[in-house]
Amino acid sequence: MPVPIPVSPAQHRVLVVEDEALIAAELVDRLRRRGYDVVGPEDSAAAAIEAVATLRPTVVLMDIRLKGERDGIDAANEIHRRFNVPVVFLTANADSATYERAHTTAQYGYVLKPFHERDLFLALDLALHRHRIERDLRASSLTFAPISDGVADAVVVADRDEMVRYLNPSAERLLGWTLYDAVEQGLVLSQLLKLESSVPGRTVPLTEGLRGDWHDDDAWVINRQEERIPVAWRCRAMVSPHGEPAGHVHTLTDLRAQRRLEKMRRAADGLLRVAFEASPAAIALLDGDGNIVRHNPGFLTMIGLSADASQIEGAADTHVWPSDRAAFTEWLKSAPAPGTRAAPVEMHLRHMAGRSVQVLATVVKVPDTLDGQPIILWQSQRIEQQKELINEAMHRSAANTKGVKALLPFRHILLVEDEPSLR
Repeated sequence: MPVPIPVSPAQHRVLVVEDEALIAAELVDRLRRRGYDVVGPEDSAAAAIEAVATLRPTVVLMDIRLKGERDGIDAANEIHRRFNVPVVFLTANADSATYERAHTTAQYGYVLKPFHERDLFLALDLALHRHRIERDLRASSLTFAPISDGVADAVVVADRDEMVRYLNPSAERLLGWTLYDAVEQGLVLSQLLKLESSVPGRTVPLTEGLRGDWHDDDAWVINRQEERIPVAWRCRAMVSPHGEPAGHVHTLTDLRAQRRLEKMRRAADGLLRVAFEASPAAIALLDGDGNIVRHNPGFLTMIGLSADASQIEGAADTHVWPSDRAAFTEWLKSAPAPGTRAAPVEMHLRHMAGRSVQVLATVVKVPDTLDGQPIILWQSQRIEQQKELINEAMHRSAANTKGVKALLPFRHILLVEDEPSLR
């Protein structure tokens, strides 16, 4: 397994910050025997910050519990913000709350008391090595912080020896590894980033990033939990200010949501292909959030658009008359399950000409879901003309009214005095 490039202790100055005198003296002695230039020890956050400002250490070995009101985590935050000096925490406090606080700072290592000399020196080597890589990245306008804060995709940074040096929060969620675990366990890239191509016979070249830019828009990544997740993968080489390979950045776009949408569209196509296009009624399929996934030409005609106009998307309630929108949203939430008879409800759609269109509508969940999210079938039929015909017939004669009733749909609802309505 590749290891971090060894650092020369003589090239680095270590500031020791420890409030227990005996432990501080032991640390200073061991570090000096190792060859480090040691300054300190200091026993408070204020003294540590002042020492960094005046003595300019290369790395700080910081106990979390210090004298005074401020602890080592507070001091590390200020030291990193003001001086960009890496901090390795040394503490006997390994509870989860302390770890979480320490993990949110710019800490570069974590050594538990009682410590072994080998662990101490390895933590310092890792911290100095990672800090050097960060300087190279910064010189190339690629720093860990902007990657973490500004990119929604998963980002993995590896050095020239394939050692994993950085994961952004999206990468932690996607891959199931934390940055702390990856660095502390010394993971190499192939252990963390297990990629497969969806194209038979194609190999995803993880290490080729050192010699150019690569991509695969149809790959799979296998995470720590052995989940196989579709991703679009990119790899870009990094070069140091001296023109030497410095590592590479891998970005992965999680395609699960896109694949779910594709599955929903395929399901919608199958459901609507036969009845959809020919129906004179306005029909639309909605997702669980009330957004239009697909609609038929009759829907376009109902709201005043040409039947051959482009598909429209977005929230369905934008096509509902304003006074009915709140009730429409609640109505969708109570859409009956597949196989249940849906009672028509009178409502008003918003016509493109700015007027309302009176319709009888039904909503029902169709027998297909996407990751537990229902698909809702919304069907509307215009009733203004039907009502006018009925009223005219009723004024002529009861016989004519009876004849019209026999020909019109929804007649058992239209002729009752208290019609179901959204209002």
